[in-house]
Amino acid sequence: MGAETAITGKPVGINFLTTSDGFQDENLVEAPAFPNPGGDAKHQIINESGALVENWSPNPFNWTYMKSGGNFDIGVTSAWKVLERVGAFKNKVKIAVIDGGFGSGEDFPTPYEFNKASFAALDPTGPNENECTGGAVCRWHGWNVVNAAMGQVNNGIGAAGPAGPVGKLLAIRRSADIFNNLQSITLALFSGANIINMSFTARVPAILTWAIIPYNLATLRAHGAGKLLFASAGNDGEDINEEDCFIICWESAWWAPAENGGVIAVGAMKADVPFRRNNSNYGDEELDIWGPGSLWVGRDYDDNLPHVFTATSAASPYVAGVAALIWAANPGLDNEGVERILYETAHQGKSGQVERWPNAYSAVIRALGGTPPQITIGVQPTLQFGSCEMTFDFSANVVDPDNGPPQVTWTSDISGPLGSGNFLTRSLPDGTHHITATAMDGIGLTTSSNEIVLTVANAFKALMPRVEIISLTNHQTFTSNQTVTLEVGGLDPNKALGGLVASNVRWVSSRDGELGMGQRIFRTLTPGAHYIYVYYTGICGGTADDFRLIQITEKVLDGPPNMSITTPITNDIVVRANENGEGCLRVAGFGYDEEDHDFATIEWWETNRNDLQWKVLSFDQNTTVCLKLGPNATATTHEIRLRGKDKFGHTAYSAPLRVTVLPGLH
Repeated sequence: MGAETAITGKPVGINFLTTSDGFQDENLVEAPAFPNPGGDAKHQIINESGALVENWSPNPFNWTYMKSGGNFDIGVTSAWKVLERVGAFKNKVKIAVIDGGFGSGEDFPTPYEFNKASFAALDPTGPNENECTGGAVCRWHGWNVVNAAMGQVNNGIGAAGPAGPVGKLLAIRRSADIFNNLQSITLALFSGANIINMSFTARVPAILTWAIIPYNLATLRAHGAGKLLFASAGNDGEDINEEDCFIICWESAWWAPAENGGVIAVGAMKADVPFRRNNSNYGDEELDIWGPGSLWVGRDYDDNLPHVFTATSAASPYVAGVAALIWAANPGLDNEGVERILYETAHQGKSGQVERWPNAYSAVIRALGGTPPQITIGVQPTLQFGSCEMTFDFSANVVDPDNGPPQVTWTSDISGPLGSGNFLTRSLPDGTHHITATAMDGIGLTTSSNEIVLTVANAFKALMPRVEIISLTNHQTFTSNQTVTLEVGGLDPNKALGGLVASNVRWVSSRDGELGMGQRIFRTLTPGAHYIYVYYTGICGGTADDFRLIQITEKVLDGPPNMSITTPITNDIVVRANENGEGCLRVAGFGYDEEDHDFATIEWWETNRNDLQWKVLSFDQNTTVCLKLGPNATATTHEIRLRGKDKFGHTAYSAPLRVTVLPGLH
């Protein structure tokens, strides 16, 4: 169909369907949308003034704290796109979450590990036995913390965390005592975890800080062993660096584990702006970074809908998840290298904002060493005219803002390497090909394209020729002494410039047998009913045929003249309309009466489209006729005939000349 349309002069392209990439087209799906609960703060992100910030959307690209731009501009979703392009999702980062109340973990990465620090920690999957800030019950605190860090992405359930595509989970069930927490850190240290998150805190008065020295040594030991440790700063609205003074000054309390050696302390921002959340602890010296204080998490046993998880317990795992993205971008970094990139690329606060908060996109780009190229590809079939082999045009759209232009290489899972370059034309063997391309920039960063599935199965045979008898209509009657024009039109898609190869056209009568070869021939036929068949063999072996049923009567003493169109010499003409909406062409013809041995008188030229214009076009034998477009300037096909009469008044028409008028290019 595309080839037939193209031969008329219209530009034609074929739109191949490809599978959605999800991350690259920014269309991810978490838990389904649910009706607006109407002011329910648990199921809407609401700021501390009571104003609505965000309703639930299944697509993380819409979430305030995940997207690029907006007040936070953290760009987790943009970082995902980059990491997927370079194949970094395969670089898994193990995150130990020390907490309680993990539940079944339906939105956790799989496989994941459950463990417990001691017998005091009870069932690893059971509800949290510890109270949260202010004595609040938080039975599934660990479930929410894991969701905040690494809720799985694009799985149709739950919510998504920054480390969702790369996180590998170790869930360690803890109890409330310090020594159990120390055991938890030791367990995480020897588990192979890269990152440890602790969304809990305890205020230890200065007079008792000696008692947590072993705890402090445990975190220092873990950091020294190459681990990154994150802890929530606490939700008491206090300055963790507050001092008591008498002659000399000292900190009034130790907030553990946030102030422990080797631990990154995380405060919580407001729901919609990078300002301190009212109840978040703070401190100029030992609060290291801030994270979003209101996050979406998936359903748990107490709430069957996606809901909001808040405060520093949410901020800490979120920032830990961003650190995991940095590590996935460059697994060769050590913990201090990841921490340095996290801090150096962070947004720096001003005018009352928090001191700094993550910029995940910039951090990932820094870890990679530059921006990887972006590449999308397309494949279009094309036919080398005069050849019986289908070829394909491969095209790549490549962008690289800092280290381009990238080099593009093409691959098929059947044929292997196909070639290089942004544009490529070549043939493919039969089979279902999975076509991809790789772009590599000047510093060696590589990105894989979308995949196109292309089925090639004797492609040239699918481009079958088309033929149609245009000189006869069914049940038309002629006399046996009348010359019958046999003419066929059509398309051989494999022939240069289209049309048919005249020598490949064969005519047969069911009554008289073989009639001859050629696209237009003239014959007289014996009386009786004739099925007139035309057979065409394309240059690539495809065949097509058509037929008409006509009646031949006994000859008459004086039959009508035989009318013929001589100009143009071909049929199925295409012309462009002028500014008046008419396509004009030169025509000529004549008539001859065999019985009278005399030329016929030309009466007129006419069109079958008298719905568009007066059907009589001209009274001259050699003339120019103009044909109108259809309504609303649409392409229109006219059939033109020449009418004449002999000296005894017998009239006849020529075989039709088919002309298609296309809209003009002016």
